[in-house]
Amino acid sequence: MDNTNKQPLLATAALVIEDNKILLLKRGKEPYKNQWGFPGGIGGFKKTLDPSKSIIEEIRGDVGCEFNGKFFIYNYSKDNETLTLFFIGSITGNPKPVCKNVLEAKFFKFEEVRKMNLAFDHNIVLEKYLEQK
Repeated sequence: MDNTNKQPLLATAALVIEDNKILLLKRGKEPYKNQWGFPGGIGGFKKTLDPSKSIIEEIRGDVGCEFNGKFFIYNYSKDNETLTLFFIGSITGNPKPVCKNVLEAKFFKFEEVRKMNLAFDHNIVLEKYLEQK
């Protein structure tokens, strides 16, 4: 079967930063079940095709908070054929899991996160952020 015309999966994710810490969510489903990663996913696109609104929907649906941010970078992962649009910003509210796909929500110091094996391509994007910081 020829996959040369296959469209990549489109996702959004966010680097939510507060007091020199970054928000991570512990995943409650595969792939990467029980691993930490940035908030985001593909579900926001079910409500809107606008990526900047999609990430707002993702964060609201994952941790019940309002996201305020801007586009940061995109990354294409050949492993799972996904194009992820990463945003950077802050949230209003106290993040807590509001869906079954999120087991925990917690802010971590950057030094801790750099030592973690994050879900998807999130380690790569974190390093790109820290290089620019």
